[in-house]
This record gives sequence, structure tokens and C-alpha cells, in this order.
Amino acid sequence: MAWVHSRQEHRIKYKPGERERLPHLIAHEFEHIRMIESAVRAGRNRLFATNRETEEHARRSISNDMRKLQRVIADERALQQYLDMLLRGLPDQLFNMPLDMTIEYHLHRERPYLYSSQMISIHHMMQEGVHGLEPNIQRSTPSRIWQASVALNCALAFFADFLYNGATDYADAYRKSGQYHNGEKLFHIWRRHIESEAPGSEYDLVDAFARELRLERWYIWREDRTAPEDLTPTVAADADAQAVFLKEREPAAVMYCLSALKKFNDMEPQAIRAVLAEIKQLHQHGLDIQASDLKYTLTSLPGNFTGLQLLCYLYVGLQMTDTNRDMGVNLDGAYAQAKRMYERGM
Repeated sequence: MAWVHSRQEHRIKYKPGERERLPHLIAHEFEHIRMIESAVRAGRNRLFATNRETEEHARRSISNDMRKLQRVIADERALQQYLDMLLRGLPDQLFNMPLDMTIEYHLHRERPYLYSSQMISIHHMMQEGVHGLEPNIQRSTPSRIWQASVALNCALAFFADFLYNGATDYADAYRKSGQYHNGEKLFHIWRRHIESEAPGSEYDLVDAFARELRLERWYIWREDRTAPEDLTPTVAADADAQAVFLKEREPAAVMYCLSALKKFNDMEPQAIRAVLAEIKQLHQHGLDIQASDLKYTLTSLPGNFTGLQLLCYLYVGLQMTDTNRDMGVNLDGAYAQAKRMYERGM
């Protein structure tokens, strides 16, 4: 995250290859960033962590399986390394699984151009999850960890079947695992959550999953002291950098301007002025034009909008009603292209 490292930009690291999945995987990480930023702005962001106390509790929880593991892994050092991996892995899975389900839900609803890439990725995730059902994996994994991990993977399978409206039946693979009903319970916890989702509520969902799996003492929450003002990159205040950004986003600006031309054409002048007045007020307080999430709403116009979209609407509206007004931004090129497209009936 940019503000954590005092940078101007967020960074997503990925391995090249698997080109079919890559668009979805990168979009998934963008959605993580959006969710964290929304939680920070709402003052509800939290940091998931483990400490010595949680790790000691986790080790005690699997103490009954130590003899079984020692038969599988005789070397003490290798056994401890393996245990460390498992004891880190389950909390990570507990934290990420409910968030990933929420992210995939939003991507499926809001990013239809990612359908194919997302489906390939989800199928890959389903195959990885089923791998945990293999007898040798079960034999070499402490029962407590294996059961919780399988239940989480099963919940994700139920979610995938829900996402694709029953066209898949990934959950059936878990029917004889002993964790089928636990996975179904976790999925229904997620389903109830998504109906009342709010910024930062995904962390409450993690707690709900943990209670169901009796993993409450396997992790802690740390306070995030990031303030909303820390999220605003200083580059946004620089006029030259803003001009570069608008030039880079000109294709998107063209489509936003075209949308504004179409929308305003069907509205009365008084209604247009009401829309412009609202956007002007937001603009005076600083529209976040670099954020891609639909974070703005207007009382005078239905829908959710990005900052750049509202900036384009304001620009088009002023061109139609007050051509002498200088907004301090240059969208001339985008507006000219949009106007030509509009006049051609596009």
C-alpha cells in the first residue's frame, strides 16, 4: 500500500505466465486495495496479526497430533519447519478466504469483462482446494488444522456454485469429507454478511468465520493508525502531474464525456444545473479523480460515480451552460472526441 511505504503508488507484484488468469489476479489485488482504502476512510481498518500468545495457543491445539506427525516426519528440524508453515498457513487462510469471497462477488457483479479470466482462476482455486482432500495430506496434517482448512475450502466451493448459479457443483467434492456442513454454514454466514456489507465489515466476517471454526485465539487484531488524509497522494495537487494523468486516462474520459452528453440531452436545464451545483461542491473540496472505485453519489442524479466521471460530467455541463468558465483542468481533447461520437449517433 502506497501510504505504508511513503510512496506515490501502490505496487502489485506478480509472476508472468498463465496469461488467461493474470487479468483476474491483478484485478483481485486492486479490489483488495479498494477495500482497505474504504475501511481506512470509514475509520474501521484493522490489521490481522499473530503473536507469541496466539502461536502458543495454536501449538497446544494440535498437541494431540504430535505423535502422529513424528511418525510421518522423523527429522525434528524438518517437523518444526513443517509445523511453522501449517501454523502460519491456517490463520492466513482464515483471514483471506472470507475477504476473497467478497472480492470475487464484487468482481463478478461489477467487472463483466473479467468473466472468462475469473472463471479460469476460480476453477484453478477449486482444484487446489480439492487437493487437500487427498489421504496423504490428511494423514500428515494435524486434525484441527485439516478440518478447519477443508471447511474453508468447502465454503469457497459453495460460494463458487452460488456465483455461477448452480452451473457448477464444486461443493460435491467435499460431501464425504466430514466438513461439508461446516463449509455450508460458513457460506451462509458470508451470504448474510454480504446483504449488509459496509466498509471494514469484512473484518467482522473474519471473526464470524473464526467463531464457527473455534479459531478466535489463533490471531489478534492491531489498530490501524492510518488517517484518511494519509491516503491522498501528493501528486494529485501537482498541476503537471494531473495533466499527465488526464492524458493517460483520456480514453476513459472520452466515454464519460459521451455519457454526459447523452444524459444531459434528456434533461431539463434546471435539472442539469442542479447536477452541476452538486459536482462543483465536491470539486471544491477535492474530487479524487485517480481512484477507480464508484465512491461518489449525487442527490440530483441516480447511480454511483468515480471522481474522474464526475469531473467529466462537470466539464461537459459547463461547456453546455457556461463556456467562459475555467475549471483549471484540460479535457478539451476528450470532450471534442466525445462530441464527434455523439453527433454521429454513437
